[in-house]
Amino acid sequence: MDGSRGPAGFATQANALLRKNLCFQKRNVKTNVCITVFPILLCVLLVVMQGIINREIGKPEYRCGCACVDTAADGSCRRTECGVQYSTQDQVATCPVPSPPRWPAVLQLPPPESRAVRTASQPLHGLPGPACRHTRSCPAAFLVTGGNRSLAQSLSGQLFPALSSPLNFSDYLHTLSKIVSGSEAPASFRQFLEPSFTPGNTLYIVQPRCRPNFLQTVSVNAGTKPLKLSK
Repeated sequence: MDGSRGPAGFATQANALLRKNLCFQKRNVKTNVCITVFPILLCVLLVVMQGIINREIGKPEYRCGCACVDTAADGSCRRTECGVQYSTQDQVATCPVPSPPRWPAVLQLPPPESRAVRTASQPLHGLPGPACRHTRSCPAAFLVTGGNRSLAQSLSGQLFPALSSPLNFSDYLHTLSKIVSGSEAPASFRQFLEPSFTPGNTLYIVQPRCRPNFLQTVSVNAGTKPLKLSK
């Protein structure tokens, strides 16, 4: 062995490493092509999908309705307004709601046929019999637990304040903020109306004791549409 050779210099090592990598890459041409082409194809696919989505969203039925509110003497439109009042039923969902109406908090109640009743497997004291489900007269039951029964009853009695006078719905937000209201209407997406206040749904006043023959119908203006609420 010739001991006169010293360690290779940096340039020699870099040249050897470069040649080795070039040979390795030549042996894996297909892999390198796939690595290069895949991101390009992915970007092209995203651009095509975005174009299709933009074209579909840009259709009139997916845009808030607009109308000309100021016409010039020559018939040209000088000012255009967009809003719910100019939209069809399909376009309403795409319109912005800059000032949505305020609605009070409503407790979600189970429907009468699904409320808790006394059964053989659950003989809980205080629950009604299963016959009330057929007449849809079962009261809503709330489970309150605690080690001190008297304290639990005292605290739970404050959860649902009892009515001491007839309800005055001249200011329904103020009135419903002082009581606990509930509804069996399922939650859903609405633009302006709380589902509990739509026609056909009953708004309940949650009380610690059921009051017989308590039914009140009032009219509340939600925008320009009166609603009848049954308590």
